[in-house]
Amino acid sequence: MSHTYLTSNQRVSHNKYKGISSISHKPVVLEDVKLKSKRRQSWKSVQLPEELIRRVDEIIAIQELGYTSRSEFIKEAVRLRIEEIEKHLHERKRNK
Repeated sequence: MSHTYLTSNQRVSHNKYKGISSISHKPVVLEDVKLKSKRRQSWKSVQLPEELIRRVDEIIAIQELGYTSRSEFIKEAVRLRIEEIEKHLHERKRNK
């Protein structure tokens, strides 16, 4: 699935599987950030209730929050929740 974004008077084509594939209709080669590590990161899908997706979309629509996609918001939300749980577990273990 490809998307086209207009930025700084340049036309940028974006493919969600390959990253940016062209700028101003000229092919470019960009380092895939997922390949920076030795092992390739795999991706999984999750299903969410439509009401939760609607609420995420409302947050993404608030431009000053800086989110540009559902995936970006959900990854950050999950990461923050994991950090919160790990901190709680660490404190609980330390207080035993």
